[in-house]
Amino acid sequence: MSKVTFTIDGKEVSAEENETLLDVASNMGIVIPTLCHSPLVSTFGSCRMCSVKITTKWGKERIVTSCNYTAEEGLAVETNSPLVREIRKTLLELLLARCPSVDILNEMGEEYGVKESRFEGEDPDEKCILCGLCTRICEERVGVSAINFVNRGTNRAIEGPVGESIGANLSDACVGCGACAFICPTGAIGYKGVYTKIRSSFPMDDVEERTFGRTREEDEILGIYERCYGVRSTKDRILEKSQDGGAVTTLLAYALNEGIIDAAIITVAGDDWVPSTIVATTYDELKKGAGTKYTYYPSGIGISEAIEMGYENIAFVGLPCQIGGLRKILTSDQPYAFDKNKVKLLVGLFCMNVFHQGLMDHIRDNMMPLSEVKKLDIKGGKLKVYDQENELHTIPLKEISGYVNKGCHACRDYTAELADISVGSVGSEPGCATVIARTDLGMEVIEGLFEKECTVKREITDLGELVRLTGIKRNRANKEGY
Repeated sequence: MSKVTFTIDGKEVSAEENETLLDVASNMGIVIPTLCHSPLVSTFGSCRMCSVKITTKWGKERIVTSCNYTAEEGLAVETNSPLVREIRKTLLELLLARCPSVDILNEMGEEYGVKESRFEGEDPDEKCILCGLCTRICEERVGVSAINFVNRGTNRAIEGPVGESIGANLSDACVGCGACAFICPTGAIGYKGVYTKIRSSFPMDDVEERTFGRTREEDEILGIYERCYGVRSTKDRILEKSQDGGAVTTLLAYALNEGIIDAAIITVAGDDWVPSTIVATTYDELKKGAGTKYTYYPSGIGISEAIEMGYENIAFVGLPCQIGGLRKILTSDQPYAFDKNKVKLLVGLFCMNVFHQGLMDHIRDNMMPLSEVKKLDIKGGKLKVYDQENELHTIPLKEISGYVNKGCHACRDYTAELADISVGSVGSEPGCATVIARTDLGMEVIEGLFEKECTVKREITDLGELVRLTGIKRNRANKEGY
């Protein structure tokens, strides 16, 4: 790809000719406001808040959306001129007329001097700005297309799994993964709404029957499983970075080495502790995912990326809600955008609840720069934060309860009951992980680990603490009316 040279706000810059003006400006530290843009999905340009003025090398002037206009030789770009600001002010007035109570719009309004809209709106409680991010992530990354635009013009709307007017097919298609809520810029789609509707109607009996060949008995509080072990890796290089025995990293490395899988979707976090997914195919890549991330990310979107890269046998590591949604896809007769047969192994993580990214802001503002955080853990009613020198800092969970993802209150699953293998720290001695093998494939992987002496193990027979925490999570859901 060839380079082009042009100017942004009078500064000369060189960029690849396929780079968008928004990306180039961002790399220069120039802030251009956006609402409908996300690197997770294709560009759409619906909100037009990223509008900039361009002048071509032939002197032609235009207003364009910087999110989908690519760099050109000799271009002159103005990102904050009086004309551009006036256009953005008008756009904000139109958006505020539609959604007057949306925080992000009012915050932008303060920046651009818009205190109220001169246009008349219809519903003061409306939050959807019709940006289309939810429809794109559902179609492009989840492969479900459970959310769609309907109607035209002033009647244009979004219909999806939370709306009352959707048909049964849309409800059946939705897997409750939360990707739409994650990407929504205004809070029009909330985790609580998605999980309340989808989890309350989740076809557990059908999914269990298709996964395990039967439904659980009444006394199988932890779901269907074959064996439960306390596991610790025998590899010092894994234990140095991993948490609770390094079980997940070890079992994925074994499955890769044995050809059971050829890629694994894992969640990682950089120095800013913002989570993202990678397609891991090597031991070094697997180590990047070691340790628990307590803030939510719709990790299932990594599956479509792995399939596009050509992998045929894919493992996925995720939370109970993500495992449940994915298992619903794998056992459903519904058509989906990706080849379901390529997802081979589901590894679920024990989870009482996750937090939104405000938790990390709290740590940064009250404890230490995020680049100094080495590891997070939750035990004994406290969030434990370890710095790079392994010094322990603690926060009572009551202090950070406001950062909990409220959608978690609709979930009844603590131990990822629909996974092939479930993993967590509860139930084992310190430094070990509790590993529950649920399916034949799960048993194959775990027994293979033991035969290769990749881990040390002991079978767990006292599951009282797991049962207790599962009961707490279910009772919480019952109390909330789910």
